[in-house]
Amino acid sequence: MAGLPKLPAPHSELAKYIFDHKDINITEIMEPYREYEANLRSIYAQDRQNPILGDPYLNVVPLFTENTKFITTRARNLDAESDEEKSKYIMALPDDKRRAHDSPATVANLEEFQKNFNIFSESSLADLDWSNVVAAGSSVVNCLLPVPKEFNTTKRKLREYYHEKFCPASDVDLFLYGLNHDQAIDKIKQIEQAIKDALLNEVTVVRTKYAITIASQYPVRHIQIVLRVYKSVSEILTGFDIDAAGGAYDGTQVYVTPRALGSFITQINHIDLTRRSPSYENRLSKYSHRNFEVYWPELDRNQIDPTIFERSFRRTLGLARLLVLERLPTTTARDTYLDKRREERGRPRVYRSHQVLHGNIKDYHEDEIADWLSEEDVSNYHTFTVPYGQHFNAKRIEKLCYTRDLLLNAEWNQPDDREVYLHRHPAFFGRVEDVIEDCCGCCPEAVTDQEKEVAEKEAEIYIKGKVSFLIDDPGRQQIGSFNPLTEQDWTDMAYVGNVTRLCQSIVDGDVDDVSNWLSQEDADPNKRDYTGRTPLHLAVMTSTPEVIKCLVERGARLTARLADGKNALHLAASRGDVEIIKILMEKSIENEEAEEERQDKKRRAAKKPSSDNNDGVRNEGAASDPDGESDGEIIDDETTDADAASMTTGSFVKIKQVEAENAEDLVPEESSDEPDFFNVDALAWDLQCSPLHLAIAEGNEDAVRVLCDYGTDSILPVKSLAEHGDSRVILTLVLALTLPNDKAKSMANLLMRLGATSAQADSKGCTAFHRYVESGEVELIDTLLDNDKTGIKAAINHMVCDGSYWNAETIAPINTAVQSGDVALVLKLLTAGAAAHIDFDNWLKSAKVSDMSGRLGNLETNQKMYKETVEQPLITAIRSGRTDVAIKLLEGGADPNSLNTETHRLIFNEYQRNWNKGQSALDLIQKSLKSLRGFTVETNGPVKPRETPGMDEFLSHFTPGSYSHWVVSEQVGSEKRSFASRLKRYEEDIKKNPEPKGVPEKLEAIKELSAGFKALEEELISRGGKTFDELHPDIKTNLRNNASSTSSRIKDEKKAIKPFEFHFSFNNDRDMTEKRRDGYIEL
Repeated sequence: MAGLPKLPAPHSELAKYIFDHKDINITEIMEPYREYEANLRSIYAQDRQNPILGDPYLNVVPLFTENTKFITTRARNLDAESDEEKSKYIMALPDDKRRAHDSPATVANLEEFQKNFNIFSESSLADLDWSNVVAAGSSVVNCLLPVPKEFNTTKRKLREYYHEKFCPASDVDLFLYGLNHDQAIDKIKQIEQAIKDALLNEVTVVRTKYAITIASQYPVRHIQIVLRVYKSVSEILTGFDIDAAGGAYDGTQVYVTPRALGSFITQINHIDLTRRSPSYENRLSKYSHRNFEVYWPELDRNQIDPTIFERSFRRTLGLARLLVLERLPTTTARDTYLDKRREERGRPRVYRSHQVLHGNIKDYHEDEIADWLSEEDVSNYHTFTVPYGQHFNAKRIEKLCYTRDLLLNAEWNQPDDREVYLHRHPAFFGRVEDVIEDCCGCCPEAVTDQEKEVAEKEAEIYIKGKVSFLIDDPGRQQIGSFNPLTEQDWTDMAYVGNVTRLCQSIVDGDVDDVSNWLSQEDADPNKRDYTGRTPLHLAVMTSTPEVIKCLVERGARLTARLADGKNALHLAASRGDVEIIKILMEKSIENEEAEEERQDKKRRAAKKPSSDNNDGVRNEGAASDPDGESDGEIIDDETTDADAASMTTGSFVKIKQVEAENAEDLVPEESSDEPDFFNVDALAWDLQCSPLHLAIAEGNEDAVRVLCDYGTDSILPVKSLAEHGDSRVILTLVLALTLPNDKAKSMANLLMRLGATSAQADSKGCTAFHRYVESGEVELIDTLLDNDKTGIKAAINHMVCDGSYWNAETIAPINTAVQSGDVALVLKLLTAGAAAHIDFDNWLKSAKVSDMSGRLGNLETNQKMYKETVEQPLITAIRSGRTDVAIKLLEGGADPNSLNTETHRLIFNEYQRNWNKGQSALDLIQKSLKSLRGFTVETNGPVKPRETPGMDEFLSHFTPGSYSHWVVSEQVGSEKRSFASRLKRYEEDIKKNPEPKGVPEKLEAIKELSAGFKALEEELISRGGKTFDELHPDIKTNLRNNASSTSSRIKDEKKAIKPFEFHFSFNNDRDMTEKRRDGYIEL
């Protein structure tokens, strides 16, 4: 034929030709057929009216003919292969999955295939009129391959094989050919009716962007009809990108491509980069589970970058993705590996929440679900797949479709970052006559430029209006994947670049050598090393400003991140080199201006009238990848941000989100198309810190000053999320506390000059000033008191409202100072304006801006909360034994009749009066004095054991030689041995610790503390202090609590030991009486 290369044998004779030429390598045999198919693809793409395409069975091999017996396995001779040759196979099959040499490579005949297909599809297509429709892809290949002997016995075993072992989540994909739009609609209706007639269960039809899926009830497979009409069976099969996938069944015959036939014979899928699609590697992995290994003769495992297994899988492409799937085929395996590596590196754990629909088989077979470009964050509401499993029937599937549609379009459920309100319909459901129409009918039209931009992007994944097919578009449509890559492009992410020389030059600070290296034709200034660092990262960490300037001028990406999320600016701030920071920021500003100019041009161009109408735009979007919603072997040339490449189901809808899951990446990858300028406050991932935070933590004041000159926020806190979502905050002023005192004072002064204030509070309401008081560093507190008088005025009486709902507490800076016992600090705070007695007004101001605000009510309610949650500084001092501090508080105006919070509670709650005693400040002092005066030195050593008396006397009551005497003597002997063991252990303990230590020191401390409490008592009484009973004579407390103060240890020591006794007992006799017991003993 003109335009196509000559073949060594006609397609119909290919099986026999391969069988007759066993001495020729099958790769060599298949080469002209691959070239033939490549030329044919070009003709389909560029010259669809070419008369060559008139043959509907061009480039296909009818499988079941007289030559079927020649289709036998050509197994690899593993013993003869070198290790180097073996290394070029990816996802190599285990020995038990390899077919024997010369064994049948397919089922024997059409009848056996049809039996397998009917069991696989549960006979749902038994009544189908197969004119102008074929089943193609994995559903056909699954039934073509030989069934293991142990399952090829009965229909029950065969059903178990297909539904539980071999392909439990696979669908049946149907392709239409030779029809126009109206004929295609009629054909889909015929298919629906045929399936309904063949099944007893209810059937529903779900329309998604690129396919119509007919679903019933498990175990009936989903029937998926691709919304694209093809010219012929040849066009369908020629577009399949995976060798083994190229099989089609038209009801009377199975047709395969020469590539597929060769794959069946060898159990090998060959990599062809000219056919690569965004989901190519995933489909290769899918067919590895169908017992097809992958071969690429150019693979060099010695060059593989070990960090590919640590990168975000969503952004790992090409050979690297295939190698990851080889070692870590499931999400669970990848997450486990990443968690292990994070643990080894000391990085915080990532808490993942995988959304799984319970009972959905597709969730447990990742290679059997729709394969979109998976680099974006997918929320549960934005992802939709028609579930398949025992729990799902037509009604449940319809309910799921309705729920997802409602959640996407309800006005109350729109994401915060969504600025337009346009409908997003992932699916329409019902009958075919319903779903081919517009099932919404009231979708808002895009009016503004922003709405039009969003609508155009979402049109690639959501549906709207009546159903449409892609039939012909000679200017754009191409069969297969015309996104060809060079070998270097495909391996770029998988192989380690030769950056050793560059890295050494960077470390040495050799600008000339760095410049020479970057001048090479294939030099990549962003190639990472084994540790995941780019050359710029290494330079910022170790090299000179001149080297860094050379790198950024040669295209080094500024915003590239390390595994923990730090970028070059983070590293420069941590290092503290001002010149480096300036170089990076000046380049960033230059890039930002260029990006803004580019966006202006884009906006101006968008305002110009477009020559394309809206329908054209919509059709272009529809043409992006209609077949990707099928079994996934048909890939169109249009590759969008929402590339629709699927393995089994087209009912998978996803919206791109802005947030990236960079926090999970161990080795992050950035898109070179994204803007490359700094957000000067950008946070690292592991520790949510900005460059400013790192500069503060390292004490680099010059770096802090320069960063603030470039616009960084001097009061931006460090935020981190705890395991259960509670945020923890470190203020910039508080971060300075990590430095030595001299540096901390200087840094605090600088930060306050740059805008930081000691009145800034964290998420718990704790101010920076309060944190300084917690630290107890008087010099640093003086720094705040001297340099931030405005902030101190607001912060000194601000309280932290913390604790649980039922046990809330309110703590002021003065409470914290009192707790520390530093009299000088307390006096300093009192002098600066701290209140010695916390009043209601100050408490209410703090409560209104805390988590407690939701509990505030009327005046009486608020006053009750105030009294129950506030512990006065005087009470804190007495409880902590800080008598000198308490006296200073009294002198500063503290209320001498302050009550503790428990006492306030029992005043309001009569029930608590039964078990608690009301206590004022004077009661607490007197209780402490009583306790101190009654102190006795207790021996905290071991207690001497005492022997149980009367053992020999008890034994004498029994006749020697009798059963009773034997039982009691055994018990007496055991008791004596136990006593001897305890006595020996006691004597050993006494030798080790003959007498208590520190008794004189304890007595002296108690004497001193007693004197302090006595002086405080006198001071309190002199200021009008009273006991609770005097303050509230009408309230009786502690009515039922008569607990003795005697310790249980003393009670145990004084407790008399009972004489020895032993009781005879016999089990398993419910009629036991004393007489029967005595009879047993006598027996």
